[in-house]
Parts: sequence; structure tokens; C-alpha cells
Amino acid sequence: MQVDRFRLRCLPIDVLKNVLRTMDGDQLISYSLISRTTKQNVIDLKIKLRSFAVSIHSKLVISLQIPKYYQISLTFDENKTMNWNPEENEPLSLDTPEIVEAKCSKDYFQGCGESLFLENRGISVREWILHLFDIFRHLMINVLHLSEESNHFDISSIRRMVEGLTVNRIAFHRLPLDSCYKLMGETNTFLTGILLKSDLMPVEYLHKIVIQNTEITMFHSKILSLEERIQFRIDDILANNSENIFSFFTITSYKDMNRFLKLWMKGSNPRLKFMDVGFTFGGKKELLAIMNGIKYRVMEEDERRVRPCPKDLGPIAIAASEGSFLIRRKDGVEATVSIFSRRACMKFAVWD
Repeated sequence: MQVDRFRLRCLPIDVLKNVLRTMDGDQLISYSLISRTTKQNVIDLKIKLRSFAVSIHSKLVISLQIPKYYQISLTFDENKTMNWNPEENEPLSLDTPEIVEAKCSKDYFQGCGESLFLENRGISVREWILHLFDIFRHLMINVLHLSEESNHFDISSIRRMVEGLTVNRIAFHRLPLDSCYKLMGETNTFLTGILLKSDLMPVEYLHKIVIQNTEITMFHSKILSLEERIQFRIDDILANNSENIFSFFTITSYKDMNRFLKLWMKGSNPRLKFMDVGFTFGGKKELLAIMNGIKYRVMEEDERRVRPCPKDLGPIAIAASEGSFLIRRKDGVEATVSIFSRRACMKFAVWD
């Protein structure tokens, strides 16, 4: 269809904007693909994204969260992967699908509506991502999810898709350790944060993945019984070079915490700015043992230190106040240790 014959283009610009605002998000994306002019029409709406997520399993799905349109889902499946067999088929690719399935949901509590199938005219997945960045004025992939079937894909095609782009976090779900390690080796040049699901086996090699110059690392274990949770040891922290480390639902002993603090005071983890880590709580006596053998000062009443939380980790600020322990490294850099018995966690913040 020629752009000058497209009826919407004949409308006054203010009327056109109002019409576009009534469209579902998937229809809006379809409209933006017609020409440079229609793309600019969508850009002019100044729609902001809450998040931009890319999930790779047997297919690739881009999920956009938008305040007005709630959620848009774009599914790319050029490989017809339902019957893929690793012994009989070549690795899958993420290049140029023929059809893109678009869905839109305006209610988080209800499923998406009917699918809108878009004919893809030679646009690669990477070009799709860049197009969506343009029309929604977004600058990054907030989360890249890689689940167990993503190892069906050629790693180089994943790299081509995201190379040069900003990726805030990467999440591995039930992937073999070797696959995670290969993916980290291919992707660590663009990555700013890692989210590790610690159902990875064997856990003793977890440190192979987390030795990265990233800003944020999160460790999760299965939220099941204590016996099924994954041990998170001090060596995993010491092997990490992130600025921010978060460990949820883990089993870490107070002795490990004590050892970490002593090693930090001697110069370990020089890039670390903040750490929130859980531990096994055995009682008040053991709680105090975290600071055993460490020179510290207890922060007094009305004494408080605050700074913003790292981007994309929520609005809650990093803070230390009355009752926190103030420690100092040999080079004069100070840190606070805040211990919370109810949550059985320790928050460690560096103030330089």
C-alpha cells in the first residue's frame, strides 16, 4: 500500500495521534512498520516502556510492558521448533523469521487477546529489537531470559542478536552448567548484570560463571525445603567481581559472613559496593558472632547514611542507621554492616 493512499495519513496530525492512541499495542507496532513516516507517527506519541524483556526457550519472545497498553508479546519462531531433535537437527538460529505473532493484554489478570500475525519482510530479530527501541525510545534490554531449551540455538546467533546493545540482566533457568558457561563466555562483553537461578548443577562450579566485571549479580535458590536449597558459600562471593551482589533464599552460615568481612577489610572484592545476603539463623548468640574478632563502631541514634539503590533494582534506597556496625579497611574506605534477625540477612554497604 502506498503511504499517500493510506487513509490515516490523510487525517490532521492531532486527529491522527488520537486515533493511534486508541489502537492496541500490537496494532500500533504493525502500523509503525509501514513506512518511515508511520514509524515517526508512533515515536511522536512518546510512549514509555516499563520494561523490555527477551525470553529464549524453544522460541524467542519479546515482552514489552507499557503503562497504557500493559503488555505486548511478540513471538518469533522461524525454526518450527516443536519437533526439534538435537541428534538429528542443526542448531536453531535467531535471524529472519517469516511470521511474527503479536498479542496484546490490557489486564494483568487476564490472558492476551487474539493473535495478530505480521508478515515479516526480511527484518532480522535484531532489527526488530532496534525498531522497538526507536518507537518506544527505550535504550536497553532489561532482562534476557535463557531457559532450558535455549541451548537448542546457535550461540553465535544469540550474540549477533544482542551484540552492542545494553543488557541489564541475564537470567538462566534450568540450563546445564556447560551451556551457561558457554553463554557467559559469549555474552560477557555487553552484560551489565547477571541473574543466576542456582538450580544449576554442580554448584561447586558456580564461581566459573560469576567471575565477571558486571554491576549486579543475583543468586536465587529453589524456594522449597531447606534440604533442597542450594548452598551459597563465601567462595562464591569472593570469586565474584560485581559491584552489587544479592543472594535470596540461600543457606549461608554466620561463620562465612564473619570470614567475608575480615577478608574485605584486608582488600578482597575491591569493586563491591553493596551486598544483601541471607544466612542460616541459629540464635542471637550466633548472630553476634558475625562480628567476632572485627574492629567496629556501632552507629548511634540519629546517625544515618543513605544512597540510591542501583538502577532497575527498585526505588528502595540503601541505608544504614542506628545499630549498624561501621568497619574500615586499611586504605580508609568505610563500610556498614546491618544485620536483620527477622529476615536472617546481612546488608553490607561500602561508603567511599
